[in-house]
Amino acid sequence: MIAVAALAFASCANEDVYDPDAKTKEKEAKYQAVFEAEFGKIAKGVNWGFEAQKGYFSKDGKWISATTRGVDDNANMWGSYVDVPKPLTEAQKAKVMEYFNTFDNLQGISINWCDFFVQQVGSSELGQPHMNQLVCGNEDLSKADHVHNFNDANAGWKEPVLYADGTTGKDKINFITDGATQKWGWHNSLEDGDSETGHWYYNFVIIPGDWIQEWNNEGGDDADVSGMFFVAFDYECHGTTAEKKINADGFYNDWVVRVNPGEYLQAQRVFVEDLKTGDLDKVTSTDWDFNDAVFDAFINYNQYWHDGDYAVITVRAAGGTLPLTIADQEVHGLLGEATNIMINTNATVGQHKDGVIPVQFRIPASQITSNNAKDIPVFVNGSTELKAEQSAATQKLAGPTSVQWVNERNNIKTVFSNFVPFCQKKTEKWWE
Repeated sequence: MIAVAALAFASCANEDVYDPDAKTKEKEAKYQAVFEAEFGKIAKGVNWGFEAQKGYFSKDGKWISATTRGVDDNANMWGSYVDVPKPLTEAQKAKVMEYFNTFDNLQGISINWCDFFVQQVGSSELGQPHMNQLVCGNEDLSKADHVHNFNDANAGWKEPVLYADGTTGKDKINFITDGATQKWGWHNSLEDGDSETGHWYYNFVIIPGDWIQEWNNEGGDDADVSGMFFVAFDYECHGTTAEKKINADGFYNDWVVRVNPGEYLQAQRVFVEDLKTGDLDKVTSTDWDFNDAVFDAFINYNQYWHDGDYAVITVRAAGGTLPLTIADQEVHGLLGEATNIMINTNATVGQHKDGVIPVQFRIPASQITSNNAKDIPVFVNGSTELKAEQSAATQKLAGPTSVQWVNERNNIKTVFSNFVPFCQKKTEKWWE
């Protein structure tokens, strides 16, 4: 009996035991091999450019970065954590207002940001006395935010405004945090009594400054509005008397503001490569472009109060053609395109689209595990996590937000000559 038992035990011991992680480990080992075949042996301790974000505290230890939904009124602190746009020049304002005075029935674009600045541009004689309480939000306007300091079509001054370069000034401006830019509106102080509008109007259009600059590129740098975005309104009123019945005239010139996405100073740009999910025996040199997703990540991580944690993600490009999520948000869908479309990577073959406006969203405290962007979850095909582990072949890189991503089908090591030395820990910055 003892011999039979021993034989049975030996038989079981020699059988292959199913290991659910075996395929994953095999895939990771294969990825490590093809990565090192392309870029050389990875040095111990390489962190792939990721750095912990420190958060923002005033001299007295008070947490100063906005953590709640609404308006951040602390203009004297903005420049310590976000790049604040400088005041528009008079030439820029004049060019923008001339555009809206010239063209009627404009068809604009949509923008999708959560943290953004609003700046006054101008208003008409009709709009000035009766347009007030500028609001913005999504389709659910019960959650719309009143843009403080924009209580009428002239807006109000803020002073001092701290800029990122350390200078101060004044401007008609405010900063919205955890808001939305899909829909804009205003309250009509002239309209009286009960009405179907509730005294609120949402007759707006969003126009890129590039369109305005293409129409009129005169005035030099002082009048250049390239890269800007403008929200404009057409006044109307549905009052009870004849003088309070004013139809919209089709010209969005009665109140115009500029909107500018919040660019956080400590944010890092993350560059994603999804080759880990493919056939690693068919990888070619041009596959290593690290642009399958490109996003900026700012992490507001308070070591003392985690309920207020959040991250602001700005998705800029999606060069991959597989479903890829950042904190459960699929990047192609966010950018308004199908999964098989390469977006903003200057592709020359395949289905692609460039010039897509970046999209911004927030990750709540429940999904924030650290103050390092490497820990923001990125998955491809719904199940494969893309990581950036020290000393191992990476699927993510990080660098300053000023670093431009590689064009489609270009090897990162040919564009950034320091990349291979960085992998071998012979230099500290792969992007230089």
